Amino acid sequence: MGARLGRVGPYALLERLGRGGMGEVYLAANRRGEQVAVKMLRDPLGDDPDARLRLEREVRALRRVESPYVARVLDADLSCDRPYLVMEHIGGETLLDAVRRRGPLPEAESISLAHGLATALAITHAAGVVHRDLKPANVVMGAEGPVLIDFGIAQVLDATRLTMTGTFLGTPGYAAPELFADETVGEPADVHAWAATVAFAATGRPTFGKGTVEAQMYAILHGQADLAGVPPRCCR
Repeated sequence: MGARLGRVGPYALLERLGRGGMGEVYLAANRRGEQVAVKMLRDPLGDDPDARLRLEREVRALRRVESPYVARVLDADLSCDRPYLVMEHIGGETLLDAVRRRGPLPEAESISLAHGLATALAITHAAGVVHRDLKPANVVMGAEGPVLIDFGIAQVLDATRLTMTGTFLGTPGYAAPELFADETVGEPADVHAWAATVAFAATGRPTFGKGTVEAQMYAILHGQADLAGVPPRCCR
């Protein structure tokens, strides 16, 4: 399989794990045969001149955060034709896939998830980083607890803003109100996304509905969260 997908740097690509707006993530093996996750920018880069800078910021953000609840960065090459980032591979499915496959998490698991993600955010924020895109698809249900991944639009608080006026980066159903406007985005935006993610895990329903992007934005801006069935202990 690796031979068909080829190599990037010293890493043999084994399987594509996912694809997003900025790039692709592959399961890969290093020269010692150890499995890692390789995130590569999509090719070509010409239609998104800011993509390389966003990847550089992701590397910078991840290197500032040390936590068992956040995937570690192992290597990166940001100067090659198709820049890439290498992270530890976390075995397990995403929270989104887990809930789709077996329904809402039991109360004890929901509480454990809430505590694990809150710890991840506390450590991330202490390092001066705001994730900005916490959602069920960016949480891997690891053997030792939830692991936060994909810092592709993370903001290092002492860095110049990359997002231009009128541009929205994120996932509407989990975004805080300030992300819909040209307002300062800080730690509270991650806390909002944390609550929406935990509510989804506990109920199996999108916290702000399944409607159009505009409908979800309206629900968020007017505080219309569907919290029926969320155990009170999840939010303590």
